[in-house]
Amino acid sequence: MERRKEKQHLLYLQRRQQQAAAKARKEIEASLKREKEREKAEERARQKEDLMGRRAAILKQHRLKKAIAEADREGITLDRPDLCVQCMLARRGKKGSSSRSSSNPSSPKLYRQPAAKSNRGNILNAVEYCILPGAVNSKTKQKVIEKIARSEAAHFLVLFRDVGCQFRALYSYMPESGDRVQTKLYGTGPSQVDGAHARQSSSNTSQNASVSRKCTPGI
Repeated sequence: MERRKEKQHLLYLQRRQQQAAAKARKEIEASLKREKEREKAEERARQKEDLMGRRAAILKQHRLKKAIAEADREGITLDRPDLCVQCMLARRGKKGSSSRSSSNPSSPKLYRQPAAKSNRGNILNAVEYCILPGAVNSKTKQKVIEKIARSEAAHFLVLFRDVGCQFRALYSYMPESGDRVQTKLYGTGPSQVDGAHARQSSSNTSQNASVSRKCTPGI
């Protein structure tokens, strides 16, 4: 009789241990599940924030590029690229008022000083879509665009590292200043480039422009 009671007591203890182990296992599984759900929620929030940041950077870069191109057409040099969008909006407002005033036959004719030909637009398109494409080169591309915006030069040269067209440096080119290229604007190349290379590059401007049109969408 005592052995039977001991056996029943042992079976009772075993059931209690099994129940406790099953309960602890369920709590651990529930905790792991909650942790995974929290990590997934944080990952989704991080991806959403990164996406919004990339979209904002792309929009800012697009507005900056558009403002630089518009300023180049009007012969205006932008000293502060961070104010390019405001300058562009201000110029658009002035254009609207001038167009309304030009409708009056008694008002004087508008005059805009002609700007010299420039390869600024072609260089911007090449940097944007051919030379430094993708998110990997976004920081370098942004710096190059800002250097072009700050420069007063009308012509620019890009130095490549090898036949693979890997970007090395950006130069400003002023033909009227002689046979020397101006100081390097950005990159790891030499501070100056021989004038023969500059003349050769300027003679091939039309060919480079056609290549840029092939590589650049929307041109």
